[in-house]
Amino acid sequence: MRKKSGFTFVEQAIVLVPEFEHVVRKLEQQVTLRGQSKSTLNNYIRRIALFVVHFGKLPELIDPVDIPVKLTPCSGDIDPLPGHKSKNTDA
Repeated sequence: MRKKSGFTFVEQAIVLVPEFEHVVRKLEQQVTLRGQSKSTLNNYIRRIALFVVHFGKLPELIDPVDIPVKLTPCSGDIDPLPGHKSKNTDA
């Protein structure tokens, strides 16, 4: 059995943004009502926790402009943000 070396992302998110614990509880209820697996719940919570730790606030409070371009799923042909200058010089 491995010794725990530090806080998980979920624990970090709850410490950083205490309101995140309410999000976790709400997701637990929704996943249970939908009959989804515990693994699905853990994956949902972990992904949201990564955003919370990175941005320091709940996802619904993040301004889309603050989301780095690298996190925006888009092709190289589409400008994800108006006025954004791509570093790609292949064009």
